[in-house]
Amino acid sequence: MKRIVVTGCLLLVTWTATAAEPQPSLSAEVRRFIERADLCEHFAGEEPYDKARARELARNIKQYCKGNALQLARLRAQYARQPQVIKALAAYEFSSY
Repeated sequence: MKRIVVTGCLLLVTWTATAAEPQPSLSAEVRRFIERADLCEHFAGEEPYDKARARELARNIKQYCKGNALQLARLRAQYARQPQVIKALAAYEFSSY
C-alpha cells in the first residue's frame, strides 16, 4: 500500500506494493485517478536539489496530489461492490492535502 503524506512543503511517500497499472477494464475515471496518483508519487519522490527544482516540484505536487485523498475515498465508496476496482485502488493511501 502506498501512503502519501503532504505537509506544507514536505511530502512523505512510503509504499509496500508496486503501483497499480491502469487496466483497460477499469472505468476511465478510475484509470485517470491511478495515473494522477502515480504522477503525485513520482514528483513527491524527487529530490529538490535547488530552489528552481523545489518550486517546480511544489507546483507539480500541488497539481497532481491535491484532492487525491477525497477522490480516493469517493471512488472506494462508489465502486465498493466491484472487487477489481477496489483491488486496483488498494495500493493507494493519501493524507489530506
